[in-house]
Amino acid sequence: MIQYNNRYFATFNLLYDPFLKNNADKCIFESSDFRELNFCLNRLLDIKGFALITGDPGLGKTTALRMFAHNLNKNLYKVIYIPITSLTNMDLIYLLVKELGLVPTNRKSTNIKTIQKAILDFASRGITPFIIFDEANYISSSFLNDLKMIFNFKMDSYNNFVVILAGLPFILSTLSSILHEPLRQRIGINYSFQGLSKSEAESYIRNKLSSAGGSENIFDEGALNYIVDSAKGKPRVIDLIMTNALLVASMNQTHLITKKVADDAIQLCSI
Repeated sequence: MIQYNNRYFATFNLLYDPFLKNNADKCIFESSDFRELNFCLNRLLDIKGFALITGDPGLGKTTALRMFAHNLNKNLYKVIYIPITSLTNMDLIYLLVKELGLVPTNRKSTNIKTIQKAILDFASRGITPFIIFDEANYISSSFLNDLKMIFNFKMDSYNNFVVILAGLPFILSTLSSILHEPLRQRIGINYSFQGLSKSEAESYIRNKLSSAGGSENIFDEGALNYIVDSAKGKPRVIDLIMTNALLVASMNQTHLITKKVADDAIQLCSI
């Protein structure tokens, strides 16, 4: 069984593993998806209301949203991130009240009024709640109905909030129901992640290696292309393959990632 350790740092002159999840923020690669999402979200700050962000697993939706939210002016936006969307309706509403800095009760109707009052209070201070529901594909149909009710102000004529539903594409099927037509009509921004192009994936790998102090030229002929093709444009899969490839190469006492090393790394990923 392979033991994961830091010995490949020395082998490849790396200061750290740039492909580990914990180091993701040390090198942000501005892909087409990243730039287009930022454009959409900046537009959302102007128009307020709802946005829908979809894409297959591992394309970088959460990372891009996190970076955008991190760069918001904290004096103008109250950022709330809710990743556990498999909770019950009551739990989600309860959690939203807490994240707004208030004390929830055991009554759903009271908590909804508390959320609405909090949003109006923030508006009076020039602050916009910026709420992200991640893994939104797991949100129940009934909670989507509650969302429409919670964020219905002044006879549906008032927006001073941002609510982002981010998740896998099958949330589109849920929203396509006639039941959710009122919510769907209120979604002002709808963006679907496409993944990295082949050239972007190669740049992504090279940039990450460089950011950690390593060389970009550690690949034997065909190895980089093999990794890129195997990852199918998914940054998360690239990260997993590359971490394994660095380790396998180190174990084999080579400073080069060959196609054989890449193949062994891919086998470890079980992809």
